[in-house]
Amino acid sequence: MMDQAISYTVAQFRDAIALHFGLTWPDNQAPFLADVVHQRAAHHQCSDSDYVGRLLHRDLDDQEWASLSEVMTVGETYFFRAREQLDALVDAAIPALVDGSPRRDLRLLSAGCASGEEAYTLAMLLRERGQAAGVSSWTILGIDINEVALRRAALGLYTAWSLREAPPQHVATYFTGAGRSFQLAAQIRSDVRFERRNLIEADPQFWGARRFDIIFCRNVLMYMTPGAARDVLDRIAHSLVPGGYLFLGSAETVRGLSSSFSLCQSHGAFYYRLGASSERLSEKVTDLPSGGLPSHSEDRLEWIEAIDQSSRRVAHLTGNHANYSPGQPAMPALPDAASGLAPASVQDLIDLVRSERFSEVAPAITRMHDQSKREPLPQVIGALAMIHVGDARSAKAACLEVLRADPASDLAEYLLGLCWELIGDPEQAIASYSRIIARTSTFTMAWVRMALVAQRRQDAKAASAHASSALAAIDGDADLHLTLFSGGLPRRAIAELCLRLVQGGGNGR
Repeated sequence: MMDQAISYTVAQFRDAIALHFGLTWPDNQAPFLADVVHQRAAHHQCSDSDYVGRLLHRDLDDQEWASLSEVMTVGETYFFRAREQLDALVDAAIPALVDGSPRRDLRLLSAGCASGEEAYTLAMLLRERGQAAGVSSWTILGIDINEVALRRAALGLYTAWSLREAPPQHVATYFTGAGRSFQLAAQIRSDVRFERRNLIEADPQFWGARRFDIIFCRNVLMYMTPGAARDVLDRIAHSLVPGGYLFLGSAETVRGLSSSFSLCQSHGAFYYRLGASSERLSEKVTDLPSGGLPSHSEDRLEWIEAIDQSSRRVAHLTGNHANYSPGQPAMPALPDAASGLAPASVQDLIDLVRSERFSEVAPAITRMHDQSKREPLPQVIGALAMIHVGDARSAKAACLEVLRADPASDLAEYLLGLCWELIGDPEQAIASYSRIIARTSTFTMAWVRMALVAQRRQDAKAASAHASSALAAIDGDADLHLTLFSGGLPRRAIAELCLRLVQGGGNGR
């Protein structure tokens, strides 16, 4: 445990970071924050408390804040991230914007662009599919506070890890080998401009009215203080054209932060459109209207596929925020025994999964106390990480091990059902989900998975029935079930989607 003097200094440093960057840090990241303070204080040849005091009193120049941005944020991202959102952009959002409009140029902003993978992905998509979507020209601007990340973006030189989700044809078309790296084609680099900007700084000229048609701000707001997130959303709303689109991360929402946007869904993705507020939707589902749905309910709703994607992500199990995403707080390596800090905890495992560092989960489990690592939840999280790295068979074995010790573990049973689906045995998957429902009829996501299997079998009647059961269960479901397996989708959003499927006779219309 840190002594009170260090704890107070860290708390002040955290306040300074929140004021300047808008970022919030949970208590369990205090050791990392203390290390940053100590390193920066040593650089300035002063005590930790003096360094933090100088930060708070603005006695340090902009270069110090630039140095802190490199430490406190990272540029880990990759090309074609969340492909379902990209498909929704090209096939739904862009056609809606340009339909009937005499202007065919498009202005896009990638906020928190890190090393540029997202912005360059947008450029590739527009070059290949923009004309078919009705776009004749476009401008793409990427902004980030991390100067090092922006220099990397300008170079356009990437490792194979950044290309891990890029379709092979795009790699072949737009990249050339450069040793162990890949150089992005000049034509794509010329489509994107990068600027260093702090999202929480009010700049009326930059955030001018109707300046952008589409803004990507993924995995940014969820790590900000509520006040900073509200301010950023207000600026985004002001700078979008009427009917413009905002794409957030899969675990992010504007709920409780802004009343300027309406929720959209297509291609298995959720995103927002500037217009009628979705704040009118209550969290409970008992007041759902018996009549029509919002206007976008007539769209083709591939909602189960959206949940199929998001159910493989771990959202908030606690109120902590420690992800590892572009432009967001960097999560330090977990401590080992030699560091003198506490061994890995369950929260550390959750942080690793949420930051998509799945290969580090198993080593982290080995660093847990013997009694803790044998608890069901760490083993379930380990199985979830195995699914993410594509090892469904090992995940299945891990789930079966948990179930041997605790046959009533709904979490392990649910993951086992996912494993059976991935392995290609839907009958076994249905058996797993049915066992959960027999014990816990309000386990919403088990009903949703049953609907997914039925839909894939083109059994519209069964899909509609299971979706109806999910709708009936959702108000009584445990928060843990939904936050762990729904990818951060709010309870109300899942309920609305279930209702649409029921009304659509299993077709999701």
